Amino acid sequence: MNTVFDAMQTFNAIGLLIGGLIMFAIGFAMIADWVLWRVKSYNVTARVAAVRATGKRRSEEEWKKHYQDELAAEAAKEKSQQSLKESFREKPIATGFVCLLLSLFATMPFAFFGFGAYTAYDFLSLQANGVKVLGTVVDVEESYDSENGYTYAPVMSYQDSSGYTYRETDRIGSGSNKISTGQKLFLYYDRDDPSHFVLDRFWRYMGLAFAFMGISSVFIGLFALGLFGIKKDDQGMTSRKLDAHKRKHYANQMYTAIYEFVTPQGETVQAPGSISSSSIADKLPGSKAKIMVRPDKPEKVQRKNLLFLIIGLVFVTPGAVMLYFGFANMAFTLGGFAMIGVAIAYFGFKVFKALRKFERVVPREDWVKQIKERTAKEIESGYVLTSEEIRDRYRAHQSAMRFSVPIIFVIAMGMMYGGHYWNNNINEFMATALPSQGEIVEMRGRSSDDGYVYHAVVSFKDDSGKAVKFEDNVGSSHPLKKRGDIVDVLYNPARPKDAMIDRGIFNSLPALGLMGLGFLFFVNGFYLWRKQRTARV
Repeated sequence: MNTVFDAMQTFNAIGLLIGGLIMFAIGFAMIADWVLWRVKSYNVTARVAAVRATGKRRSEEEWKKHYQDELAAEAAKEKSQQSLKESFREKPIATGFVCLLLSLFATMPFAFFGFGAYTAYDFLSLQANGVKVLGTVVDVEESYDSENGYTYAPVMSYQDSSGYTYRETDRIGSGSNKISTGQKLFLYYDRDDPSHFVLDRFWRYMGLAFAFMGISSVFIGLFALGLFGIKKDDQGMTSRKLDAHKRKHYANQMYTAIYEFVTPQGETVQAPGSISSSSIADKLPGSKAKIMVRPDKPEKVQRKNLLFLIIGLVFVTPGAVMLYFGFANMAFTLGGFAMIGVAIAYFGFKVFKALRKFERVVPREDWVKQIKERTAKEIESGYVLTSEEIRDRYRAHQSAMRFSVPIIFVIAMGMMYGGHYWNNNINEFMATALPSQGEIVEMRGRSSDDGYVYHAVVSFKDDSGKAVKFEDNVGSSHPLKKRGDIVDVLYNPARPKDAMIDRGIFNSLPALGLMGLGFLFFVNGFYLWRKQRTARV
């Protein structure tokens, strides 16, 4: 039995090692490339001489034909689809079931909006018309759900105006318990039904209401747009429709700046940048750019920025953590070594089979040559844009940025605030928590969209010697611990079930990572906004 368990543990560890190795290798390659460019190149200020776009140039007539062909394809697709009436005639049960599911999905946003609106109305009306009294938390009711884990709702004891004592549970629960038994809290109760109350905490109720109403409003708006939106008029072609068609396809193109600069030897050189992107705002002809040039290969240049370094760190950091946990959970026993051998044989066979298949298409001696020729062909493909083509694409880019930049800022601020709030909660908990040692008694799996997420169930003793069991809130797709492992624990002395595994410096890492990712989003949004404001064509 232990051999089988060790084999399964090693299987999970191998999965972590492979994922960590891939992420670490990608990040390390990006960081190494960034370092090598700075070591082997010199800096120079260049001028953007031209812009090259992927794909092929289309004339106005070709764009019109492309637009008409796309409309004809869409019309043929719609014609080939069965009508609802025909579907009911051929498959009444299956079609009826699908329609029922679609109806349920269509009504869900309205139900969520209604719940949010009722929560807001209930809180605001009780706050305005209810009776405010001071209550006492006599208990915290916990409930467990396999999808969301534990939720906590305070049980309040309070008296109405006639002196009758009520003991009622708040109908809103939360995943983190910040309310302890014996705590005094103000609340509002209904004059006509004193058992109905809300706590005097605005964001506890209104935050939930705003979230439900806001998210559901987006879906309701999209549903209304699809149901009552203006249908496309396929008859006739206007310049506005053709321009919209062009802008849609401009977004699929990649643009490469062609820089003009003077070498230290006084030679004027034009060379394309080694990085392409879908943005044209930072590649407008005539603009200045700081680039790095290889002395031995002046035709190879790269714009000076921190992009590869940042992306490399984003990959290297979680990759290193995954490698650490993978090695830590590797079982070097008979079962573990057997699983390692099976994994090596399996992946070796897959790689050998893929190479043999590739070799049948391209002879082994031509591999490098084929790769170099294909890379050179991809670099030289496309066409140089004219001034009018640059203006068209720039206007399309500006139109898209006016919509996307505010969204990027909102996402960035939400991530930074969420990370800050999360980190504060962890720090507040750690400031008052007591340490203990516990034992992993179970690895509990929860189903998710991507498979299973495993959470450790820990048993420990509090300062009074009472045994306490809790489920750690940190989960992973591969079990990071095994049954019987001894771990450090931090717990709330007022409510010992409110506990966590003490991971040292890793306790705040997810929250800090979320803040850092939000900051990167903010910097990217600011960069796009600045380019949008300063670029001219």
